[in-house]
Amino acid sequence: PDPGRIVESEKMKQLIDDLAQQYDIVILDSPPILVVNDAIVLAGYADGSIVILESGKITQRALSQARELLMQANIQPTGAILNKFRIERGGYYYYYPSAFGYFF
Repeated sequence: PDPGRIVESEKMKQLIDDLAQQYDIVILDSPPILVVNDAIVLAGYADGSIVILESGKITQRALSQARELLMQANIQPTGAILNKFRIERGGYYYYYPSAFGYFF
């Protein structure tokens, strides 16, 4: 079966709706937004979405492309997580990519 068709199917939408009726929180994990369309489709089913960014790997260009895809689908992320962030010992280090603010 084609995973893209499964994610976009009415059965998937119904499954997510059914789970939302049974549980307070339903978490949908998706592949990276720039790899396949599944992330956009799943975000459209959700009440909120969280963008996960990998520290040291995310580029401003990729962030802008992801933002554009979300905007085209009329999806405003609820929040973001910066993972694999490394805090250096013995000092204070703060990193905030300038494009990160575009999401909010």
